[in-house]
Amino acid sequence: PLFMLISGFFSRNSLELNFKEFCRKKCKQLLQPYVSWQLISIAIKLLIGSFSIEECVRYDFWFLISLFICSMLTWVYAHLNGYWKNIYLFGTILLLQFGIFRLRDMYPCFLVGYFISCRRDFFEKNNRGFLVVSVTLYALLAYFTLDQNFFDVGYSIKGMLKHINVLAVGIAGSIAVISLFHSFRSKIPLVICNVGQKTLTIYLVQSLLFTITKNSFHIDEYNLVLTYLCTIPLITLLYTTIAVLIEKTIKRSKNLSLIMLGK
Repeated sequence: PLFMLISGFFSRNSLELNFKEFCRKKCKQLLQPYVSWQLISIAIKLLIGSFSIEECVRYDFWFLISLFICSMLTWVYAHLNGYWKNIYLFGTILLLQFGIFRLRDMYPCFLVGYFISCRRDFFEKNNRGFLVVSVTLYALLAYFTLDQNFFDVGYSIKGMLKHINVLAVGIAGSIAVISLFHSFRSKIPLVICNVGQKTLTIYLVQSLLFTITKNSFHIDEYNLVLTYLCTIPLITLLYTTIAVLIEKTIKRSKNLSLIMLGK
């Protein structure tokens, strides 16, 4: 959710391009890296004997395809006028409930980021208010997620309520993170800001590393506290460090950077 919300937040300027230029830009930034990293992933899976077409298409680097579709849908929305905007928005959200690439979750997150960017002055002026409200909502919704009795309703709507709640938790948490960074932006070390600019590359490399090593790690069901507070953060830090080093290596070659990162 955070990745999609941030992507939507920074999409406003590119959405002002005409459709041809916008489509060309997104194909270069998203589809080209998707094909490149997917080919690397397939080659590795063939070597280790775990290749599956369905797994590659549905699970490997799915966020690039999801981001591409979200961007295209939002471009159309941004260029509509009047009540057609609301009709289109309702229709796309409804149709994407049956889609793949987690679009039913990612599209609302992308839209929230886009809507915040459209009211950026208001967001920055009332940033502390957004921080307090989003943190409070995140805490409450997270509690409801853990409270199984809260969703003790009819089976037909139980799944829908759980899904809406989990999505709301992700959006509230993402807004809280953005508000927090905005509040302390002058005190955040430059190195953290630089890592933040490499978000897409980090996601790509982490996905590839997870593909290679996913069978090597097992969650200790008897010591979840140690797993979630120590093991997983350490693995994430390791993968992030590797991702930053790989990006530096790729950027040394202009052609390689264009093929692998769309830059």
